[in-house]
Amino acid sequence: MKKLYPPVPFLLALGLMWLLSHYFPHLLLISISVSKWLGLSIMALGVLAIVLGLGQMIMHKAEYHPFQKPTKLLSNGIFAISRNPIYLGFLTILVGYVAYTGYPLLLIFPFLFFCLFHYWYIPNEEIMMRQEFKAAFTAYEQRTRRWI
Repeated sequence: MKKLYPPVPFLLALGLMWLLSHYFPHLLLISISVSKWLGLSIMALGVLAIVLGLGQMIMHKAEYHPFQKPTKLLSNGIFAISRNPIYLGFLTILVGYVAYTGYPLLLIFPFLFFCLFHYWYIPNEEIMMRQEFKAAFTAYEQRTRRWI
């Protein structure tokens, strides 16, 4: 599982959420009427976070593959708001999809996604960042939150 790239669990969770909400809605037990526009708006914020984060990484030629050695420490732009804007975007899209469908039991998928990234992906990346950028990363960690 060490080389499981972050979009894979995101797309897996989103796909399972879609399957459950479309083909097995009776298994979700509870349906809350939530505005589809609210869900779409939340998902749009997630897409925006991903686009801004990835765009900034590409613009500064920073390594964006999580298992590669980091090449640049980005701490401005969207990275001044969150140390992990792309992961935050993935999570926001999943939560937005829950709002869109109105099935609160689907919240298990964003929760599992959060746990996987908070306790496995991000700590491994932070170890590499500390090794590469030392005091600069420690200072960044102290002024910028992991999520938001």
